[in-house]
Amino acid sequence: MDAMNFGDVLRQARERSGEDIVSVARRIRIRPDILERIEASDLDGMPPRGYSRNMINAYARYLGLNPTEVVKMYLDAQYRSQVEKAREQIRPTGFDISAGRRRGHN
Repeated sequence: MDAMNFGDVLRQARERSGEDIVSVARRIRIRPDILERIEASDLDGMPPRGYSRNMINAYARYLGLNPTEVVKMYLDAQYRSQVEKAREQIRPTGFDISAGRRRGHN
């Protein structure tokens, strides 16, 4: 797995540029609270995937990063999160396959 997530990459690039989140938000027209959630990699607090993907793309491009790579990091993190949530929803059914089979009946 990546040592850093997409939010860390964006935050560190912004900090290196010397810009604060409010000035970046004004320039790329994305609310500061959303940029904060993006930098925190807060998948549950971010807008739906399509919007977030476009915002991350714009943010990465503004900071001079490769937007394709950063968006891929975001999509990978989103996928992992969805898989994790799906696994949490799985409940044992108590269904035993062998109990449904009887000898001599096909």
